[in-house]
Amino acid sequence: MFSWGRPKDILRMKKHLQDVLKTYTGRPLDICAIKEATEFIVTNCESNTQQPRKWGPPRPQQAAPRQISEPGSLSHPQQIPIQQFPSPQQVPQPQTWGSPRSGQLTTPQQQQFRLQQANQPPVQPSTQHQTFPQYVQQQPQVQPPPQLQQMQPMWVRPSQIPSQQSQPVQSAWVRPPQAPSQQSQPVQSAWARPPQAQQVPPQQSQQVPPQQSAWIRPLQVAQPPQQVPQVPLQQPLSYPSTSGRQAAGAGDDGLKGKVTSPTSVTEKLSKVAIWETKSKSNMTEKDLNIPRRPNPLKAGNVGQRVIVLTNMFEIVFKPNFVDKAVHYDVKVVPTDTTKRLPKKDESTVKLEVKNKVLLRKIFEQFRSENFRDRYPAFDGKANAFTANDLPFSNTFVKEINFYDEEKEEHRTFEVTLNKAGIVDLSWIKHMRPGIDETVINKTAIQVLDIILRHAPSSRLINVGRSLFPPGDNRRVKALGSGLDLHVGGYLSAVIGWKPYLNIDVSHKAFATSQTILALMCELCNLVNNQINVRAVYDNINKISKFLAGLKVNYAIPGQPSTKRTFRVNELGPDATQYKFEVNGKMYTIQEYYANIKNYKIIWPNLPCLWVGKRDGKTYLPAELCSIVAGQAINRKLDESQTTQMIRYAATDTDERKTKIITACRGINVNNSPVMQKEFLLSISTEMKEVEARILPPPELLYDRASVQVRKGVWRAKRFNTPAMLEDNTWTIVNTCPQNMDNKIPDFVQILQDQANIVGMRIGKPQLPYLKVRPVPFEIEKLFMEKKNLKLIFVILPNHTDAVYGKVKKISELRVGVLTQCVKIKNVYSTNSSTAHNILLKVNSKLNGINHTFTSRTMPYCLRDTNYMLIGADVSHPSPDAKDIPSVAAVAASHDETTFKYNVTIRLQQAKQEEIADLKEIMLKHIVFYVNEMKRVPKRIFFYRDGVSEGQIAMVLDKEIRSIKEACIEYARTRRDFKPELTFVIVQKRHHVRIFPKNPNETDDRNKNVRAGTIVDTEITHPNHIDFYLVSHASIQGTARPTKYRCICNESNFNENQLEELTYHLCHMYARCTRSVSYPAPTYYAHLAAYRGRMWIQGDRYTDNDFQDKAKCKLEPILQLPMSFV
Repeated sequence: MFSWGRPKDILRMKKHLQDVLKTYTGRPLDICAIKEATEFIVTNCESNTQQPRKWGPPRPQQAAPRQISEPGSLSHPQQIPIQQFPSPQQVPQPQTWGSPRSGQLTTPQQQQFRLQQANQPPVQPSTQHQTFPQYVQQQPQVQPPPQLQQMQPMWVRPSQIPSQQSQPVQSAWVRPPQAPSQQSQPVQSAWARPPQAQQVPPQQSQQVPPQQSAWIRPLQVAQPPQQVPQVPLQQPLSYPSTSGRQAAGAGDDGLKGKVTSPTSVTEKLSKVAIWETKSKSNMTEKDLNIPRRPNPLKAGNVGQRVIVLTNMFEIVFKPNFVDKAVHYDVKVVPTDTTKRLPKKDESTVKLEVKNKVLLRKIFEQFRSENFRDRYPAFDGKANAFTANDLPFSNTFVKEINFYDEEKEEHRTFEVTLNKAGIVDLSWIKHMRPGIDETVINKTAIQVLDIILRHAPSSRLINVGRSLFPPGDNRRVKALGSGLDLHVGGYLSAVIGWKPYLNIDVSHKAFATSQTILALMCELCNLVNNQINVRAVYDNINKISKFLAGLKVNYAIPGQPSTKRTFRVNELGPDATQYKFEVNGKMYTIQEYYANIKNYKIIWPNLPCLWVGKRDGKTYLPAELCSIVAGQAINRKLDESQTTQMIRYAATDTDERKTKIITACRGINVNNSPVMQKEFLLSISTEMKEVEARILPPPELLYDRASVQVRKGVWRAKRFNTPAMLEDNTWTIVNTCPQNMDNKIPDFVQILQDQANIVGMRIGKPQLPYLKVRPVPFEIEKLFMEKKNLKLIFVILPNHTDAVYGKVKKISELRVGVLTQCVKIKNVYSTNSSTAHNILLKVNSKLNGINHTFTSRTMPYCLRDTNYMLIGADVSHPSPDAKDIPSVAAVAASHDETTFKYNVTIRLQQAKQEEIADLKEIMLKHIVFYVNEMKRVPKRIFFYRDGVSEGQIAMVLDKEIRSIKEACIEYARTRRDFKPELTFVIVQKRHHVRIFPKNPNETDDRNKNVRAGTIVDTEITHPNHIDFYLVSHASIQGTARPTKYRCICNESNFNENQLEELTYHLCHMYARCTRSVSYPAPTYYAHLAAYRGRMWIQGDRYTDNDFQDKAKCKLEPILQLPMSFV
């Protein structure tokens, strides 16, 4: 690694390596980091004229740099330091092809040497030129030497030494400035929004530009400016050659053309992912390069064929359907003189209306007044679509008078329509299997969805993609604690072999419309609505958290003119404490209402509601406020509320179908004039019938005996490889207040008896049984005393979340001891079935094997080869959570039975779906696999959970690339390692349901389709390999099928083979003897992510302490990798 350059310089730089890596990247001293550092060392050591500065943080700049937004990110702008421009006398001659810099590019020979080392494909520079402030004269361009004109460009690190001959370096993250012109606007890039006008910085005379950090995106040796070619989404990666050199296309850190910056890695990846997703939202299906189905008119053919019903309703195009939608940008701003915002920076600012409900009402009035015979489809934000041009050229501006019912006042708004373009809808009408993917784009699908949703969205409450009747019309059940359960409908346009409208039933918790005093009584469990001030203050945090973000109606009794609507921030002081000045006199809130508002406050000691802007001090008496109806709650429900909602929503298939038909009629799409008169569309009123198949289940192998799976269930025999608990190697700890001394011996006896049946041996526990309060300090002290035991059973209260999180966090992060938690109700009423389920988990945790596939039913994809099965999931905090990160988990198999898995858990930015450091995670799993199996995997199967349709581009461009880069990295040490990757996206959060057409074709009381029912035609993608699979026998309610979509298939498996593998893996879940709803590796990733969520319960995190606080200290985890089960 350190064979280049002068040894003396390298040794001097090497000693800073570890500290700098830790400072800038937080990464361990791995191959990628060392190589990245070595590249930098080589760059500095090759300078014969300048002494390279020590590797470390950038030196402080001499002047405050300008800050500009990162154009590549359409949200969350990143501030990047830009060097100060020199004075006119110091401006060097610009060289657009990249002038040599001291310590960087000293001779063409050195440039040629680095280009050969990089071995990267050409990267064309931007067509935009360097711009200086207007007081700097732009110099003519300099062409590169002939020997460099045909060279491949490379990424090289900028010099650390300021030079009088070099230009200020511009980061690759910053849009190249434009040529100065007093008449022209800045040129807009093809991939980002136009840059904002920037002020000319003050002239810095006779000042050397600040030093550039080595960690920003470096310069590139480029050819003269040319048009930037479109780069395909996914660049091919190759494994290293026998010479051991780095694969083509990989940059210094394994990523193409990227260098780690001092910015938080997870934050940077999140911003790049946001830009990638948004900038590619209009890409065609062909741009994604997803493998196509071999035969577009056929899919799998294994299994018993049946006909099923789905909640898909076919979209019918009338003969005179207009297949070109005209797109208009809509802008609505208030023009009331009293509603204008105050002047800011001596310029008037207009507040654009953002309220969707208000926008829809304003737009409808605007339409009826100006285009009475036209019916545009409006999305409630800023987009409208018509079947033909509206009667104006490009722009139409009109002011309307509008009565705001909420505020009960007349207002004026200016509505502006600007013609934005034409959207082709013809390919949707002619949708068929095998359609040319270049015509499939998301914009047209979104337009169709807006057309279908326009009418119901105008009169119903929109919550995500679901619609609910206003008011309390559909309140079906009180959930308690201020919440009601409402029933509505879900609808969304989807593309299968034909276009369909997916309609389903939705259930959502809404805030109960009631007075604030009644809410306080409910949250404080006060009977007969009798207010108790002390009880309110005892529950003040609970009440304040509930009210935060909700709208309330305010009105003084007998004074209708005082009616207003406010949004609550939180609870404030009571009416006797807070004082403010009115007309030179100080008042308390109580005195103000008595003297100014002529109202005597009845409950002056109750906390007031703090409403309005957070920088203001507006407090309203609680007794004058009530909760506005129709407000959906997005925060996490408590355990009781969740149970009640599931119990009501879990209905059998007959009732579910009835609710769907009722929702379809309530939405009443076909009567919309947008459908009937503008676009000439309709939807079928009958559920779509499709052909399905029932796949055969696998045979499972226990201890030298096979077991047949029937109806998704089987009876377990002796474990394939039973584990043991010897005498005095385990004990029981009780965290409940109840005395369990007389119940624990019975529990132990049943556990030991059942263990003998399944082949395990559980010896005598260590006595005495211990009791501890659920306090972290006491739990940790006890676990430290019992650290040498193999297993500790922990008895928890029935409502376990809080105590369970403490137990797992202490045992796995602080102490390092294996635990098995048991609810107290299962100790009181233990039976053989409960004991058996507990032993399923215990045997897995102790490195045993419960069952595997027989050789006859081993999936075809896994036969005669070494394979690694991987599941990945990202768990996000609830919408109302703050300072809580997302948890990413990856589970990977490491044995030939498909039963044993190990997991890696990472914390990352909240709401970030991309797994930030997947390359490092994959490297660890590959190493673990090789250490266990003594050979490398030839095939990798990756099941990725939690990815929506809009994030497929991110997965292709980021995560699959990270997996391949990890394989390339490991292949440098094992030349025989060239695995084939199969990547399948697992989607559970959809609204497609499957019902048996024949009532006799069912196996359960809920009348669901049979376990193993698969649909892979008609309602699936017209070209790609995807399918809906009901792999489990539903215990309650209507079974939800899981959708699978293959986006990488390097082994060229057909539909039958992928469907068989997926269905069989649903039988390998260790915790039960039933097939589950999705494959075991994905389920394990979900469990591991939940475990990570328990680890950080109650904590607050910043970017810098993510990984330090999440390092698992469970010592047995290397020997017992399934401790997460």
